[in-house]
Formats: sequence, structure tokens, C-alpha cells
Amino acid sequence: MNPKTNIDIQTLRLLYNKYKPYLVPVCIFVSCVLLILFVIMPQVQNFLTAQSQEAQAKAKVTTLKQSIAVLSSLSDSQVNQNFQIATTAMPDSKDFAGVLSAITGAASKSNVTLGDYSFTPGNLSPGKDDLRSPTMQVTLTVNGGAQSATSFAQALLHSLPLSQINNIKINNSQTSLTVSFYYKPYPPAQANSQTAVLPFSIADTKLLDQLSLWLGQSQVPVGSSSAR
Repeated sequence: MNPKTNIDIQTLRLLYNKYKPYLVPVCIFVSCVLLILFVIMPQVQNFLTAQSQEAQAKAKVTTLKQSIAVLSSLSDSQVNQNFQIATTAMPDSKDFAGVLSAITGAASKSNVTLGDYSFTPGNLSPGKDDLRSPTMQVTLTVNGGAQSATSFAQALLHSLPLSQINNIKINNSQTSLTVSFYYKPYPPAQANSQTAVLPFSIADTKLLDQLSLWLGQSQVPVGSSSAR
């Protein structure tokens, strides 16, 4: 047998006998560390992840229950009525017929006659880069002075679709107005289970009531216009 090999074996035996009392604790310590790193820690992480997912699921269920409760409290007729009011006040596209009805209705209520009017429709196909509430501009003339123009303007501002008078020019017995009528394309439908459907607030209800009143005032057939 090789002497060098015998020396190595003897040395190992001496070392083993010398450090034998420490080997078992060291092995136990290493085993515990490995057990913590590769068994316990992943299990703890999985448990925390499961807890988080459970909390998110419970929150979604609670949100859906709230939304269902709100929607169940609304009647179909009320929803349709509110939808009609809102879309008449702010159409999803350029509503030429609605604008013409509002103008002729305001002229009829203020007892004035209309002169010429012209539309500036702008982009007929609004895209993603358009304003959130784009407008369609109308230039028109009212036969009458300042008082007639004031009455017409007040009647028009209390009609639907919603509008804004940008410019008024009074010239003898005729008044020229530039009016912007608002519309708003529908946003893309994005269902979000984390966002609850909220009931109308008091302010929302008052706004709908006011718009409903204006809707009834502005529903004048185009054929009844006092324009000439």
C-alpha cells in the first residue's frame, strides 16, 4: 500500500476523531438552513401570495355586489329616460337635426324670426386626438335688435343640445351670433371589476332634472320654425 495514501487516511481519521463532536451540530445547522431556504421560505411566500389573491377576490366580489345592488334598484324606464336626457344634452356625434330643432325652438319661444344660418361641422369623423368635448359651430342671424337677440340667446342656452354663444354682433335691426354646440363621442367600453357602479348623487339628480326641463322646452318640431 502506498505510504502517502496511508498518511492521508490516518490524517483524515485523526481529524474525524478530533472534530467528531462538532460534525453532527454542523450538519444539523446546514440542514436547517437548507430547509428554511428551499422549503419553508417558498411555502411562506406561497401562503402570502394566496392571502393577497384571496383579499383581491373578496374585494372584487364586494364591488360586484355593490354594483348589482345599485343596478337592481334602477328601473329600465328610468335608465332609458336618463340615457335619452344625457345623450340629447351631449350627443355622441354632430347632431344636425337636434341643433336645428334647438335653434328653431328658441326662435319660436322668443318670438323672433331667423335669417340665414350656416354650419361649420369640422371633422366629420372625430378621432382619438379630438377634444374630450368637441363642438360644432353655427353662425346665424336674428331679425331684431338687442332685446330680441337677448331673448333668443336665453332661450337657446336653455335648450338641448348644450351650447355656448361665442360672439354676438348687433347691426341695426339684425343680430349675428356664433354658437358652439357640444357633443361627446362615447369612450371605449372598459369593464373594470374593481370599480363599483355608484348611484346618482344629489347634484347628479338635480342636473338631470334641469336637463329634463330643458329637453321638454327644446322639443319643438322643425316645421314650426319662425325662420324666414
